[in-house]
Amino acid sequence: MLCPNCGMEVEEQEQTCLLCGYLFENPVVNTESEPILENNLETESNSSTTMTTHMSTSTPFKRRSKLPIVIGILAILVAVLLVLVVMLLLKQENTATNPAKTVSIATETTTLTEEAATTEENITEIDSLSMPILGEFLLDESADSTTYYIEWEAVEGADGYEINVDTIDSCGEGDNSLSVTTEPKFTTSSNYLVTVTIEVRAYCKTGQEKKYSNWSEAQTITLNEPSDEDTAYADVYRDVLNSYSREMTLAYDCYYLCDLNHDGIKELLYQFGTCEADCMIDVYTIENGSEKFAGSISGFSCWVVTDGVNYFTDMTHTGSQIISKIIFDGDSVTTETFAEYDCSTTDYHDFGEGVNCYNGTDYSGLA
Repeated sequence: MLCPNCGMEVEEQEQTCLLCGYLFENPVVNTESEPILENNLETESNSSTTMTTHMSTSTPFKRRSKLPIVIGILAILVAVLLVLVVMLLLKQENTATNPAKTVSIATETTTLTEEAATTEENITEIDSLSMPILGEFLLDESADSTTYYIEWEAVEGADGYEINVDTIDSCGEGDNSLSVTTEPKFTTSSNYLVTVTIEVRAYCKTGQEKKYSNWSEAQTITLNEPSDEDTAYADVYRDVLNSYSREMTLAYDCYYLCDLNHDGIKELLYQFGTCEADCMIDVYTIENGSEKFAGSISGFSCWVVTDGVNYFTDMTHTGSQIISKIIFDGDSVTTETFAEYDCSTTDYHDFGEGVNCYNGTDYSGLA
């Protein structure tokens, strides 16, 4: 039969509906031979059990209302909509009350455009930078005789100049350097025979970049060229230099030409040694057209200098400086201490002017 409450099919002998717990009004009486009392008790027990089962099992089948969920979703949508409306109103208010902001943006754009135009004009000017035109090397009379300078007219629109310098020493060894100056002038000096060649170009700065003119024509000068006096005894002194063995590597191998006793004949001072400890200076002069050995002096950590009249060795080593005067009487050579300085906590003293020095295998000082 069917339950009149939920429509579930149940057995006819059931007293209640197993699904909804409905109590049937006319339950079917069991006709078995058990005592009626017993049967009634059993029925009541079954009914109670069935109702309990119904109460425990019927709960999952209850349908909960979806109204709270719907209300929550609507509330969220309304809140989002309100936030969007407020943001829109604030934006409109800022635009209406701050017109200067819009104007400043336009002004900034105009300024940038003007700057860009100015940069283009500068680039045009930079591209037309003139090439520097160099003068000649001149002796700097305010300095020693080995200092020369060269100048050029300032280039219009230039911020400075790059100077490319090539040097070649008496042994044919070269060097290259690049320097920058804001003055249209270059100065060079040396105590050795050296050939200097320079080129100059102007530049102008544009932001982080530089624009350059073309390189100028090169100018060359040779410093410390030997004089006629230096070459008078070239063959004699060349033979002297060739007589020294160079089978061992020499740390010192150079020579000077100095008129030690002012008799018009320049003496040859040859400095040689494998290290500072064994470095010596052998002195030669000319007598009757031939070389004459005048003796040896210490060449330890020194070079030859002059005060314009006399000649000295200037020794500097580990904070000690000793100036020794070279004395030549036409026959033999000696030295005597002229000045001594403790330079352990100070710089070495500048004393005199360095005498031109040539590599021992370079005879250009004699040629």
